[in-house]
Amino acid sequence: MATESKDPNLIGFSERLNNRLDELGYPPKYKGRYEAVGKDFDVSSKAARKWLEGDSLPKTTRMMDMARQYRMPFELLATGQATISAVSYTHLTLPTIYSV
Repeated sequence: MATESKDPNLIGFSERLNNRLDELGYPPKYKGRYEAVGKDFDVSSKAARKWLEGDSLPKTTRMMDMARQYRMPFELLATGQATISAVSYTHLTLPTIYSV
């Protein structure tokens, strides 16, 4: 019996979304995450599960809302790529350079 492999774009989106939700302190998968995301966007937990498991993508307008809600660049959420100007580096600690 052949099994279908999931689309890499769907898997990538779900990984990026789940990683961001982890960073934001959302409940873990299978422990309320589907319900929390569903509530954030007024959709069923089944719809949220499809996004979080890589079974489907939200519409572009919904994805833009998600990027805003979860404070991340749309391009990064949608494609995994973002321009340098779209990424915040406020969490980085830069080395101190001493002049002699």
